[in-house]
Amino acid sequence: MKPSKQAKAWRKEHAWFGKYPYATEIALTIHVELVKSGIEVDSDKYYEELNKRLQPYAKTILAEQLGILDKWLSQHPDAEEE
Repeated sequence: MKPSKQAKAWRKEHAWFGKYPYATEIALTIHVELVKSGIEVDSDKYYEELNKRLQPYAKTILAEQLGILDKWLSQHPDAEEE
């Protein structure tokens, strides 16, 4: 199955997806929540909700892209347990 135009556009706008494990895990977790809630994958509502739910994690995603997150987590080993 080929990715839709919407999926390709989302991936282009979110180049971190698949490249940075923490950020990708957040997006995949949200994806599962959306599917379980009955939102049709690849619909406008799906991408709107995915982006909305990713917004609170924007700083974490940016920190991972800048290489800051791994350094911080190594200095705060208990943080991953929360």
